[in-house]
Amino acid sequence: MSNPQNNEQFWSQWVIVNATSFCASCFLTPIVLGVAQWFVLRRQIARISAWWILTSFVGFFVTGLVSFYLFFGSSFSYFCIRYANTNVCWVVTYTIGGAIGGAITGTHQWLLLRRHISLPGLWIVWIITSTLGWALGGALSSAVHWKLLDTNSNFGALVIFGIIFGAVSGAITGGVLVWLLQRFSPHRRFG
Repeated sequence: MSNPQNNEQFWSQWVIVNATSFCASCFLTPIVLGVAQWFVLRRQIARISAWWILTSFVGFFVTGLVSFYLFFGSSFSYFCIRYANTNVCWVVTYTIGGAIGGAITGTHQWLLLRRHISLPGLWIVWIITSTLGWALGGALSSAVHWKLLDTNSNFGALVIFGIIFGAVSGAITGGVLVWLLQRFSPHRRFG
């Protein structure tokens, strides 16, 4: 039987770590996010591989590349400049970039999580969760980011962008991670 307090503590730590480390990753290196997640996760899964650290690096990098390409190097950017509101287009690019980065991250993370989850078919749940978390994180954070740029410095807007992206994606992935570990992990530490 699980202990709801431990579940809640893990989820809260996961959200806080994602919010703060995603923000730090915007300025330092995406490795910060992976290291922070790994430290929190290994309290629940003692033998989670340190390869976890690199999973978010790849997703973070791909999100940035896809978003940059869509906004600056594609026919979509031409459409945005010519016919649409640039801020709306920026939100769309970060939503798409976040979804792709989240799918890549979720796939790599599942390769490590599957050793600790007893039902192998749950890979699709985790990849969809990661995709959705990163897409919603990208959408909400970029919407707020562009609104804040009108009134604040670029630095402050980027800090808020990182915190929102990390908190949203962390809340979604953390909730599903608690559920997976609570119900399907023979190595669970909850309770």
